Amino acid sequence: KSRELNVKYVEIAVNVLSQPPSDETKSLRLWAINLINEHASVKIDDKLRDILINDEALPANVLTNPKPGFKEIAGRREVDKIIVSDTQNANALSTLAALDGLGASYHYLISAEGTVHSLVDENNIAFHTVRNNTTSIGIGISHISGNPYPEPQVTALKTLIAEISERWGIPAAGVFGKEEIDKRKRTDFATIKARVVEGMAQ
Repeated sequence: KSRELNVKYVEIAVNVLSQPPSDETKSLRLWAINLINEHASVKIDDKLRDILINDEALPANVLTNPKPGFKEIAGRREVDKIIVSDTQNANALSTLAALDGLGASYHYLISAEGTVHSLVDENNIAFHTVRNNTTSIGIGISHISGNPYPEPQVTALKTLIAEISERWGIPAAGVFGKEEIDKRKRTDFATIKARVVEGMAQ
């Protein structure tokens, strides 16, 4: 019941924010943003809040009617790798909208500000990397390749990977950028990988 109620609140808020902003609707849009921050797993940061209140409408499919981007697993599954992907979108909410449309997901999504959003339970299979989902944990970084990663994002990624590694016994050799798994993909993870896995068992 609680989850269903959260979904309803988010749907109401998204309906409000999907309309073009105006001076008359600023208070209503702020109310809708606060509603999302209270009831959705991904939060709207201050920068995006200002954009949504004053400048842009939110895509109507964000956080509503999502396609399943994961598979639930009974019992403990075998996990031997962590795969890090650049989302090619610097905005976490826009990334979620794209994932919902594709029926895909990560286990975690890290915003540019370093906020870690938990999207799928680690024991379930998230659909993030073809032919490698069954035995991996997927981490999406809100980042467009070719740009530097913000320091808060790198710090959050390092901490998250260390925690996942400890839970599943994954060594540094089991941490990959998506381009190492799928040559068609691009990430900048190689530029920070040494820092991120520093101190992990080899």
